[in-house]
Order: sequence, then C-alpha cells, then structure tokens
Amino acid sequence: MGDGSPVVRGSFGMLKRAAAFVLATCTPLPFAGEPAHMLPRDAHAAIADAGVLHAGSGPRAVGDLRGQRIVLAWTAGAFEYESVFAQVLVHASHEATGPIVLYEPSVDPEEIRALVQAQGGDVENVELLPAALDTFWIRDFGPQIVETDEGHYLVDFPYDYERPNDDGIPALLAARFGLATRETELDIEGGHLVVEGGVCITNDEVVRRNEALGWSKTEVTRELAGLFGCRRIVFVPALEGEPTGHVDLYVAATGPGRVVVGAYEPDEDPTNARRLDRAARQLASAGLVVTRIPMPRNEEGTVFRSYTNLVILPTTVLVPSYNDESSREAEAHELLRRELRGKTVVPVDVSSLIRLEGALHCITITLPF
Repeated sequence: MGDGSPVVRGSFGMLKRAAAFVLATCTPLPFAGEPAHMLPRDAHAAIADAGVLHAGSGPRAVGDLRGQRIVLAWTAGAFEYESVFAQVLVHASHEATGPIVLYEPSVDPEEIRALVQAQGGDVENVELLPAALDTFWIRDFGPQIVETDEGHYLVDFPYDYERPNDDGIPALLAARFGLATRETELDIEGGHLVVEGGVCITNDEVVRRNEALGWSKTEVTRELAGLFGCRRIVFVPALEGEPTGHVDLYVAATGPGRVVVGAYEPDEDPTNARRLDRAARQLASAGLVVTRIPMPRNEEGTVFRSYTNLVILPTTVLVPSYNDESSREAEAHELLRRELRGKTVVPVDVSSLIRLEGALHCITITLPF
C-alpha cells in the first residue's frame, strides 16, 4: 500500500481484508486496533431525543451546495482512470475558484498539467500541492468543513491505520488555509455523511461501526451534534450487500432543504428497494423535500452503481454515467437537471472507476472558500 495503486473501497471480512493488503484496495479496512471503550470527546448534552437536537448559534456543517472549489488526491493509480480525473479537473478549472490537486511524490505534476491542457482546461487555475498519499479516495479521509460566526474549522475523523499518509491530509489542508482542526474518535468516513438544511444524514452502518468501539447510538448522535451543530441527525438504512456502507451512494443534496434519494426497482432488488423507501420517508419526516431518483442496476449484487455520487461545482454538476444504462440514465440525468436548475449537468463515464466501489463524489472534497 502507499504506491498509489487503485484500490477497492469495501471490506468483506478476513479474506477480503487480506486481499486488500495485496491489491492495495481503496475503502479503508475497518478502523484500527482493539475495540476500546471510547466515549465522545466533545459530547453535547443538549439532546431532546435520539436524533433531534436543539437549534442555536454554534457550529454549522457546510454541505456540498456551498462549495467554491474542489480538492482531488492524485496518486499514480489515478492515471489508470485519467479520463475521469482529468474531466473533473477540466470543468473545475473553469470555475472562478480553481481546484487543488494533491499529488504524491511519484507523480510528475507536469503530466497532470498536460492532461488538463490537452482537454481544454485552464492550467493556470489549478493549484498543485505535493502530499504523501496512500489512495485517491479523498472523500473518505479528507476533512469535513464547519462554519462558525468567526470563520471555519476542519473536522478530522480517524482514518484507516494502514493508510497513515491519507490520515494526514486534514492537517495538510488546515495548514494550507490557516484553519484549526477539531479531532474526534468517532469511526466515520466522509462518504457516510450528507448535510443539508441543518440535517446530518448518515446511516446505521455508522452506528454498527461505533458500537464495536464502545459507543452507543446516543453517544454517536451527541458527538455528531457537537461537531456539526445539525438540528437533526437521521440514521437511514445502509444498502444490503454494498461494501462501503456509504450514504452518498444513494443520497445527494440538490438545493436548500432538498435531497434526492435513490429508488430501486422492487423486482430487481427488493430488499434495497424497501430500505431506500424507508430512507426517503425518514428524510421527509426530518423536514427535507425528497425527490426519488432511479438507481442503476447492480451487477448481481457485486458492483453498486450510483447517480447521486456526483460533484457540484458553482456552475456545473458532474454526474456519473455508465455505458449500459441508457433509458434509466436519461431519466436520472433529466431529474438532476430539474433539481439543479441554473447549473449545467455534465455526464462523466465512471463505468471502470465504479468497479473500485466509488465514483465522482468519492474522489473529491468540496470547500466553501
């Protein structure tokens, strides 16, 4: 690991875990070490019930809709998917605030510049920073952004102990922007969290992960409240059989107080169809306007594809596209055009990348500054 090879992001038990070492697979193995009786470091006592929080002035989590620039992590393995990475960079380079690319020492930054330039990007609007990296899944290990009345701070979750370079990226970005970081022992990754309208959306996979480390659901709720100041935290069901456990594979924020939630055809995936129906009901009950979006077909339960794993830029939305989903895809992309009015929807073919268990949202983080 650490050689920049492309990596699969899920964990399937001990055999899969052993294979992850050999293949340098990409979603972290389950969080490190012996389960300890860890309690929240900054638990807020102000909680009315499990998930319902007091509103107030305090921290406010910043969702992707407020994004001004994106950050990518470019390892040597990213060149195997350069058509995806380059397209993301090209579109981001035409925004007023250009993207940042963190590149590992084995990568020649001139190759990145050449790719962006060859595809019509604004090379001068791309910032390249050297960084030690293990993988390119920056959504998982990058910091979460929180706004206060005084400015911003970065929330640093613990990341896979076998990927220490990735775990250092929040500190690097904090130094780049002169921001404080706030650390937590909560076992959660960036793909487990979608924020909109004061609602933190995560799933029961996060509860299970942290119960193994000695946290109760109430403690998880309080810790998220203390970190992000959400007025409500909703634990939607995780997808059955999907190895990452990430909520951004079936939920995306699309406007103030608005989200899209995936919908499976019941005859194709009855269990996950029911789970996503439940998620939609939960989010509507939390006060969000919910629109359902078709989910691409699973490949016999082994590859879980998504249209919600998208990237929102100030003027453009990059959405996943697949080479065998024409009718369903047309419906999904048209729905996103309606939901994200005023932005240009650009399909990006992620048919190969998704086999590593991630798409566009997974390879970016979005900053509001």
